Parts: sequence; structure tokens; C-alpha cells
Amino acid sequence: DGTTYNDQRSYYEGRYYYGKHFWLGARGGRINDSTIAWNSGEPVSSPHPISNTWHSIYPRYKTSGYCLQMFSGLHAQGPMWETSCSGSYYSICEWKCPLGFFRIGKTCYKAYSSSASSWDEARKMCIQDGLKLAEPHNPTVVGDYLFTVTGNHNYWLGGRGDGNRIRWSSGEAIPPSWAPWRPGNPGNKVGTKYCLGLAPENRYHPLTSTACSMELYPLCH
Repeated sequence: DGTTYNDQRSYYEGRYYYGKHFWLGARGGRINDSTIAWNSGEPVSSPHPISNTWHSIYPRYKTSGYCLQMFSGLHAQGPMWETSCSGSYYSICEWKCPLGFFRIGKTCYKAYSSSASSWDEARKMCIQDGLKLAEPHNPTVVGDYLFTVTGNHNYWLGGRGDGNRIRWSSGEAIPPSWAPWRPGNPGNKVGTKYCLGLAPENRYHPLTSTACSMELYPLCH
């Protein structure tokens, strides 16, 4: 249908949340009865300095009984308004990663940058910490971050060959035409002795099909 691999993965994630109402982390009365403020105490701008995020004539009620909600459908006049805090809606929560992790999107990653190993050993290292080898939605963004932090370290990801394709641990095949592949990869390197590597120095094409016995650094999530 003309969509990319990333588009298709995003579509099925996003479709479920479309057209629903969500609570956000702001309410009236936090500072005074004329201000709606975020949990941090910072007032919610009205109007927003970049775009009209408030719906129509809102905000109208700013006392402690009113909380901020957002509608995930298309609202030309803005998706936010305040409503009674006693209503029942979905929630949007903010992700915070544990110490030693970094966050890209909604995923927390842990890079083991001091202990290179084979793919099998890297996988065991992740499992020992209650994690698994990373399967990033956007390897280019993850690689770009790692390059700025750890330089030329190469990392193992959670993909392995099955003789026909490189697949994630879920069994989902990684298309050989996927943009993040380094030119020439995976090529014919799709056997069970080949695993998925991330080479951050190749900023726009960081994915490689690499012999599983090579020693790279584990990247877990």
C-alpha cells in the first residue's frame, strides 16, 4: 500500500489510541483558583506560544475540581480542555528510566559499554538483568545517540538469522530493504550464524548482519 516498514508498525500502535480522551498532568487550584498548572507547578500557557492547543473557548474553569484532558482525534481548534476531575478517562503517563539507562521515545535502553562479547553471551547478560537484547523501532536514532556518548562502540541487537531472513525475537522478519541497513547488508548473511549488529558510526545506515561469534557490546531494553 506504499507505506514503509516503520509506518506499518506505527499504524497499528497509533490506531488504538485515536479518538480517545486522556488525562494530562495538570489541574486547577494547584497555584490559585485562576490558574491551571502542571505537576511541576508551571502554569499551562494560554494560549500556547507555538500552537493553539486549547480547544475553542477553553480554559474556563481553573479551580481545584477541574483537571486537564486531551482528545486524540483531530481538533482544528485544539485538543485540550479542562473538565471535572471526577470523570473517567484514559491516562497518558510519562516514562522515567532507571539509573544507568537512557530513553529514546517510550523505551529505556541500557548499553553495556565495558564488556564486549558474542551475541549469545550478550543475550545472557541482558537476561540476567531482567532485560532482553534491544529491538529498537528506529535504530538510526538509537545509534545516533550512542555515537555521541560512546563513540565507535558496536552493539548487539535482538535479531538473528534463520536461514532466510534476519528476525527479531518475536519472529517478525526484518525486511532486507529496510532503510537502516548498511549497504550490502544483510545480503546472503542470513544464516543462523549471523546476528544483528548496530554500528553507530554509520549514522544513517547502522544495521549490520554480523557473525554471532564476533565480540560486540550488549544493548538491552
